[in-house]
Amino acid sequence: MKKRYEEIKGNSIHNLYILIVLYLPLILSVNSCCSTEGCVGANQMDGIYLKNFAATDVDSIFISSYKKGTDFKIPTDSFMIEKCDSFGNGGYYMLFNYKIINIDNDYRIYFTTINKIYEVSGFQTSKAECNDCVIPNYYTRLDAYEINLNLKHLGFIEIDKGFDWY
Repeated sequence: MKKRYEEIKGNSIHNLYILIVLYLPLILSVNSCCSTEGCVGANQMDGIYLKNFAATDVDSIFISSYKKGTDFKIPTDSFMIEKCDSFGNGGYYMLFNYKIINIDNDYRIYFTTINKIYEVSGFQTSKAECNDCVIPNYYTRLDAYEINLNLKHLGFIEIDKGFDWY
């Protein structure tokens, strides 16, 4: 009886080992296809959508970043962008930035050709699940932000020339 028990126990451990070896890669591969791809986090944004602008409006844009919550008094960086990519049916541009937009800063965006300033601040975020996975992946979602003190509930930064100015 003891010999039979040892034989069954040995086979059980062997079978468990085979199951782990065969199914573990399958389980891991199913979860590995679940990533945060397609979920752009609030600290991964590399552009700003521009709506209702003319091509001449976006010829040269000066961006300054400021320490968050200082009422635009403590600058942290500034740079010039001289080209925007257009998309859609005219009036839509993407202001690509060689720097990632950091939600820990506030931004002042000056359109030199039309002499307009847009202030972007007050970023509101939340933790959100990205994709439907066996093991959930989370990212920081942008829920809202302010442009010139007007709250916008969008998951991306958009400046609308017709509505967002002072």
